[in-house]
Amino acid sequence: MKNMFILLTFAILLQSCGDVKVEPFFTDSTAPGKVENVVVQNISGGAMLSYELPKDEDLLFVEARYELKGIVRNVKASCFESKLIIRGFADQEEHDVQLYCVDRNNNYSEPVSVKFKPEENTVFAISRSIKMNGGIGGIDISWENELKTIINLLFYAANEEGQLQLVEVLASDVAKGAFSLRGFDDQERRFAVMVKDRWDNYSDTISGYFTPRFEQLIPKAGYKRFKLPEDNTTDFGGYWFWEKMFDDVAGVDNNGYHASSNGTGHGVYLTIDLGHQVELTRYMLWQRGGEWFYRQNNPKRWRVYGRAENPELIYSEHPISDVEYWENGFRDDTKNWTLLMTCRTEKPSGFDNPNITDTDREYAFLGHDFLFAEELPAMRYLRFTIDETWGGGNLFNCSEMAFYGKIVDENE
Repeated sequence: MKNMFILLTFAILLQSCGDVKVEPFFTDSTAPGKVENVVVQNISGGAMLSYELPKDEDLLFVEARYELKGIVRNVKASCFESKLIIRGFADQEEHDVQLYCVDRNNNYSEPVSVKFKPEENTVFAISRSIKMNGGIGGIDISWENELKTIINLLFYAANEEGQLQLVEVLASDVAKGAFSLRGFDDQERRFAVMVKDRWDNYSDTISGYFTPRFEQLIPKAGYKRFKLPEDNTTDFGGYWFWEKMFDDVAGVDNNGYHASSNGTGHGVYLTIDLGHQVELTRYMLWQRGGEWFYRQNNPKRWRVYGRAENPELIYSEHPISDVEYWENGFRDDTKNWTLLMTCRTEKPSGFDNPNITDTDREYAFLGHDFLFAEELPAMRYLRFTIDETWGGGNLFNCSEMAFYGKIVDENE
């Protein structure tokens, strides 16, 4: 009986709810007042309009209507704002805009017409700042984006017929940007760059002829784990094994190498045998991806040491039992080791954690590129010492590594 009473009550409530008519608090057809004292400030690709709002209590927003590329567009600002911004123009001609006040009953005020004259669109300033130089396996490009406008950079390279083809697109909003376009042989070819904004405004094409410096990907099948005293020799398990650091699956959350603690009092050390004597040009490192970019056990600061000969030859001077040498002393042993580089993973935004932008994530997903100094002797064995991770602990994870250069020996 009790259940039947509940069901009947619920049915009555549903019937009652069905009869309710939702209406706005204000029900009038009176148009709101207009904005007053409009001040126009021309900006790159548009204008910022400041104004005084009318006193209408039911004011909801201010709407600007204008024509851009033959299409009527609008921008809205809430009643809690006293300005709005119009963007997207590539020219510096005079344009008209109408400002309407709109209330909660969708009543529109009479328009207030003003004129604006955009300043130069930032895509043109950025394109003039572009510098291109021949680099390792391609070209190196840098640019300046003082306003930190969200842009796409379109990179082109000539094919075998000499025709430019789009080969890479990079999004960026940093004040000073740099990018290296790789994967080309050491033959002269034409390269080009174009800048595009979110409104499909394009800069002129910046191009030139460059001869890339030769390099090749050192075959990952030859990479081996070389275990030296004080090296971390553990695997976390699951998706995280040494071999997965060289399997061409990069920048993802659940694939790579993760070192568990092996009881050392220092950060993770690891040594790689490249399988060849190599004149190294650069290497790439991909962080553990997904939600982990610039977090937890991803590397922040580390050093790379190298040598040509088997490190076990050092045992005659510094046996395995010489913990002090293998933990710290080898750093100063310039006879047996060469400090090849000191590395950092950087955020383009420059923000401290936990702030991470979409540009930061894209930068990390593409991989961090580290260039070796030119004229280095050939190396085969590389020892990494992880000095700091983004989480501050003494563990380490990495999605992928790849090494590039010129092989100068036959495989032993």
